[in-house]
Amino acid sequence: MSTTSSISSASQNAMAQIASRPPMPTMAESASKRSGAAEVAGEKVAAARSSNVPSIHETAQANRETIQAAASKIQSFASSMSRDLTIQVDASSGKAVIQVVDQQSNETVRQIPGEEALRLARTIDYLSSLLVSQKA
Repeated sequence: MSTTSSISSASQNAMAQIASRPPMPTMAESASKRSGAAEVAGEKVAAARSSNVPSIHETAQANRETIQAAASKIQSFASSMSRDLTIQVDASSGKAVIQVVDQQSNETVRQIPGEEALRLARTIDYLSSLLVSQKA
């Protein structure tokens, strides 16, 4: 008898635990929760868009200003050493060119990249344009 009574009490305990659990959500309730989660995600995206995230143009402007400030500091340092520093973009290759020029003799002390490297870049650009023309 004790075995039967222990089984029935164990069954009663299990039934009580099952009865105390919250009911399983229906398919409609699950779909509603998913759409609610999608709405929350959409709200988060909208909030991120409306926050103060800089645009590409604003970022480019900030970078340009940072570069100009750095170039000014470098130029003031170079002029304290009786040197002029010019930073420009080579028109044909599109590469940035930095020249250090002696103020007294107006002679180019150093150029980065060197003239040879610029000529090589121009030649490569020209040859690659011919290759593309021949393929077309």
